[in-house]
Amino acid sequence: STNDADGWLLTSYYGECLPNGTLSVLGNRDNVVKTSLSPTGHVFVEELERALAASPAINDVCIVAKPNSKTLGMVIYPRPMELFDAGTRLKKEYRLGQIDNYPWCFDYMHEKVVEAARQSGQYQWLAQLPSDRIRIKLVSEPFTTKNSLAYADGTNNRDGAQNILSIR
Repeated sequence: STNDADGWLLTSYYGECLPNGTLSVLGNRDNVVKTSLSPTGHVFVEELERALAASPAINDVCIVAKPNSKTLGMVIYPRPMELFDAGTRLKKEYRLGQIDNYPWCFDYMHEKVVEAARQSGQYQWLAQLPSDRIRIKLVSEPFTTKNSLAYADGTNNRDGAQNILSIR
């Protein structure tokens, strides 16, 4: 790390100054996606993932996109009991192990993504995107090193998510 001309310490992390004078780390430079979908022109994917994971329907989420892409890709492992309860309420059949065979699950999870984005305040723009701008792939198991969706430290493996979404 080096200092810039103003004396700031340059690191590989982004942050923000909070009103109380402390710094809040938003994420690593590697986890920032440039996209015209966001009003700021970029998305801190780790922060957006935390906002979406606040939904009672979402257990794990990994967001990926190519720079300046017109879509955001999301690999989501839904909370099984929430999905089961939704299926019961909606009188819809599904099996978690074959989640790709049930289109209603995608629609339901898309609604939950939009709902979580609205509740976050900061990601209202995501809630206003046309549905074809959010590409969701549902998986039937939590993110682990075995399925290449997590690293040993528990962080998301974006390369694994890109492979699942066929984004390269």
